[in-house]
Amino acid sequence: MATILETVDNPEHAIAPCRVCVKELNSLSAVQKNFDVQLKKGLQAAMSLFGKDERGKIISSVCHVNRFIYDVTETVGKDVHLCIWPAVDIGEDKVDPLRDERVAEVLRKQGMVHCLVTPSSFGQEGKEEHKLKNQIGIATNSSGQFIVGEHENDVKMFDPSGQFIKHFNVPNDDVETKLYIFDVATDNKDDIYVLVRHRKEAGSEFVVYELFSNTAGLHHKFPVRGEDWGRLTVTNSQVLVLSFTSVVVYDTNGLFVRSFGEGTLKCASYLTAANDGRVMVVYDDYLVHIFSEDGVHLNRFKPQGRYWYPGIAFHRGSEHVVIAGKEGNLFDPDLLHVEIFTKDGDFVRSTQIHEERIDFIVGMTVTMDGRIAVLLKDTDRKGKVLVI
Repeated sequence: MATILETVDNPEHAIAPCRVCVKELNSLSAVQKNFDVQLKKGLQAAMSLFGKDERGKIISSVCHVNRFIYDVTETVGKDVHLCIWPAVDIGEDKVDPLRDERVAEVLRKQGMVHCLVTPSSFGQEGKEEHKLKNQIGIATNSSGQFIVGEHENDVKMFDPSGQFIKHFNVPNDDVETKLYIFDVATDNKDDIYVLVRHRKEAGSEFVVYELFSNTAGLHHKFPVRGEDWGRLTVTNSQVLVLSFTSVVVYDTNGLFVRSFGEGTLKCASYLTAANDGRVMVVYDDYLVHIFSEDGVHLNRFKPQGRYWYPGIAFHRGSEHVVIAGKEGNLFDPDLLHVEIFTKDGDFVRSTQIHEERIDFIVGMTVTMDGRIAVLLKDTDRKGKVLVI
């Protein structure tokens, strides 16, 4: 508070020292111990009932300070990535004190729910044609808008607050050919790339369409080699398409460059690309594989949990990797797990978010300012975007 008052004429100057203070607060051994004991489960939790009220007060006080600095940072901070907030290290895990459901339980009992940063959502509001029905991929652009692909050739755009803007179809001149969207992506010019399957009586093929950002008109398109393609990402100079067993790289004109991952990938589900060109692929052995821009396998790392078809996205501002998934546990069906790593695979923090009726994650992206958007399909097959 004193630091902020000292810089009242230029409050943005208080952000860096206040963030250091929060990091030091969250790193205090007494704070870590209280979080650790409170968040334990089973027998250890039962044995730690003594002093529970005092722990609750300490945890809520720590969260109160975190939320105060968070609000100041969000109001006056520039180029500050709020998703990379200092975590509380509890040994086997590093917990987000502002969003984690385990911490939220404590704050509710203390009457301190105002300290929570609650995710927002969109996709089921407004007119029927504005709602998400069979979504299959999400991207964002430099304005923070969200682009969501619907399987039956419909692309919907929403503003940063989740308000519907417009929708459009991928151009199709052949009435005998049906187009099915499999993923969407954007480049540094905000042009939209759409991975589409052409289906007609003679067979089917996959095609990548590049659409102009402003008009959604066709810039160009090119066919994709092979079958069973499912995911798409775009770097400054390349288009990468993921199948179950490999990544195929094209230049932005659609010319084949290389393929890689054969022999390493078996049932890949999502991919993303870092600022330096390295490619990260996650698949059903619960590992993330890191490849160089040239396709050389560099490393692999394992998320904290075991998730069914987790999504993965890269935040270019902080150069962190975000993984989201639903853990395969019948007794824990409504928790979305979000984990953050450095681009080298070092664990930064995790967050458990209560979200009812999660069925599948069908896409995710991270905005320039660090908001994590997860495209969900619930148990009724309805879709929505959860923004964290």
